[in-house]
Amino acid sequence: MKIYINGKLADVTLDTEKTIDDCLTSLIPWIESEGMRFQGLELDKRTIDAEGATAAYARDINSVGEINILVVEGSLCREEIEAVADKLGELPLDLQTGKSQEAAETIIQFTRLMEQIAGQLSRAGEEALLKEYNDLLQQMLAAYKEEDVILLGDLAEYEIAPRLRKLIEE
Repeated sequence: MKIYINGKLADVTLDTEKTIDDCLTSLIPWIESEGMRFQGLELDKRTIDAEGATAAYARDINSVGEINILVVEGSLCREEIEAVADKLGELPLDLQTGKSQEAAETIIQFTRLMEQIAGQLSRAGEEALLKEYNDLLQQMLAAYKEEDVILLGDLAEYEIAPRLRKLIEE
């Protein structure tokens, strides 16, 4: 079996790892010590999504030819989450006062943050919490498409921002 990090062959040796989860549990601390953050996983060139993560992590490593661990530079930090939560709290005012550029930037920042959080929640096996965030994101996108600024603002300020802040506390 070959292990890649962002498509580049990694020079790692597995000792007692039997499952994909064992492999990731061994490698993620090293990845983080190198200033990177786990973002996703591909097994035999197939991207593993949140719904398939549990089954994929349980797979025997001998049943996989290639593991590609997807990482990004830096770590998700408290300040980053707080900054996006604060901007989401301001989103209703931005929408009401015609600051559409600021509102769009906030939504883009939130979406990027959620990509990072989703990777970590998936890795941690937090499927229920991941689904909750995904449902809120879908509602937010639907409100944005429908140009329902009231619902969009309410979701951002009263649903999503408090959940992000709660995530920091846990």
